[in-house]
Amino acid sequence: MWQLPNHSSITSLWAGADRCFGELLTRASQLQQANLGPQALGKAISATPSPLGDLLKGDTEFTKKVRDLLRSFSRCADLPAILAAYQRMTGGNYQPFFAGGANAYRPTAESTKRLLSTAADFFYAEIHKSPIFQAAYGGTPDLPERYRKAWTKLRPMCPYCDISLINFPGSREIDHLLAKRYFPLLAAHGTNLVVCCKVCNQSGIKGQRRVGTIDGKTHLMPMLHPFFDDADSVIRWQLDFDLKTLKLGFRPRATAVQKEQGKNFNDLFRLEGRYRTRLGSLQDLRHDLRGRVMTRFKDRGCTTRAQLEALYDEEVQTAVQKRLPAAGHEEWKKLELDLLEHLAHDHRTDHLDYVQEELETELKAKLL
Repeated sequence: MWQLPNHSSITSLWAGADRCFGELLTRASQLQQANLGPQALGKAISATPSPLGDLLKGDTEFTKKVRDLLRSFSRCADLPAILAAYQRMTGGNYQPFFAGGANAYRPTAESTKRLLSTAADFFYAEIHKSPIFQAAYGGTPDLPERYRKAWTKLRPMCPYCDISLINFPGSREIDHLLAKRYFPLLAAHGTNLVVCCKVCNQSGIKGQRRVGTIDGKTHLMPMLHPFFDDADSVIRWQLDFDLKTLKLGFRPRATAVQKEQGKNFNDLFRLEGRYRTRLGSLQDLRHDLRGRVMTRFKDRGCTTRAQLEALYDEEVQTAVQKRLPAAGHEEWKKLELDLLEHLAHDHRTDHLDYVQEELETELKAKLL
């Protein structure tokens, strides 16, 4: 719900793996254009410049995998389209690519699909474990967990739901916002990797659901992105006076595109239904606030509606200021802040009337 600050400081952790993927595709393109025979191709692979060339030296299981990938891509008829797609969606192009609907590259050849899937798994889950890779491109063998920890130091709440803390082991997962199944070229691209809670990433919520333009059909786009967008500045939960219903709403300044982004974000993570389960706690928060207003009104010997309004507004603002520093750091603060905004604006008069009636019943006297 809250935009992640200074995200480049952590996405850079994946720069080595992503760079290596791109260099392997580029080198494969060079070898393909040279149109070499099997023996000459083997020599050319061995002559690959550093740092990629460092990963091809020796006879380890790791170097064999890298050589096999390089050889397979160099023989792949779809390589020109693959390399063009990689360049179109990575680096500084990722944000406009995402904002433009994220049109996935989808080869028709099954062999190409298998090759891309194998490469995606290797560059995301395996390559960082190799000391050879670490020496050539930097990084550590515990890259995924290091990324999770770095993320939660910046923001310990799930960026998708604002419901669950993700700052302890077992509470968090790395989600490919554009799913690795459909966007294998983004498997190790840091800006596509979001640390979130297990609930948001499970199959019943997001899982491998299609986000982006896949096989000519657009799914859940446009979409809010935790690195580029602050969902709180777009989404505002709408509540009725009795706090019995909750539905998706938007900030007054939200544009048509932002509203569509917010709707898709809500649909992807099924937020509306998950937030409705919290209405009881909102009723408790409102009850406590009303109680503090009434107690202060009586303790001060107040007698007028104007005094009641001043105390009510003060209590609401105090509650807001107490929660603002906790936004993105404690559970449910988005929902609580939206409730307080509801109390301060949407139904302010109705809530004041309710408190006034309660006071008049208790004091057996009309307010002036």
